[in-house]
Amino acid sequence: MAELAEAFTKLNNSGNKLFCFISKVPLNRITETLEKNKETSDYEWKDVSNNQYIETLNIELPQSTEIHWELFSDEGYTDKGKMYIDNKSLNTRRYLTFNIDSSTLGKNFFINLKCSKDINTNNSNREIFEDVYDNYNCFINLDKLIADHLELNVASA
Repeated sequence: MAELAEAFTKLNNSGNKLFCFISKVPLNRITETLEKNKETSDYEWKDVSNNQYIETLNIELPQSTEIHWELFSDEGYTDKGKMYIDNKSLNTRRYLTFNIDSSTLGKNFFINLKCSKDINTNNSNREIFEDVYDNYNCFINLDKLIADHLELNVASA
């Protein structure tokens, strides 16, 4: 929790907000359990239907060829990694997604993205490629994301 509070106090609120949303997908998972038959006292496998929701936190990524991320929550969840994207990729709307369980991982998340951009500069008829890194920070409150989504749906109806 101290790490999250420190990140929140250092957050620069001057336009470093990333677009993010949460989605919930219903899932009906059928599992087998071993149960005792009351009539014969034998054990039998029975199919049991479990209705669940998969929560996904989606964060839109800036256009970049190299992305480093670090995500952590108020309940101690951490995830960090990096990815490389080919310059020729036609997909410009990219999302970093995390399957989360807000009841165990917490409601407050902080993400730090470090994205590289290739800048082509001409110097004496030579092309030089420099790596320039941009940092994006975002504090995410899941309750606020859900409330904003509900307000948007009510306003559009």
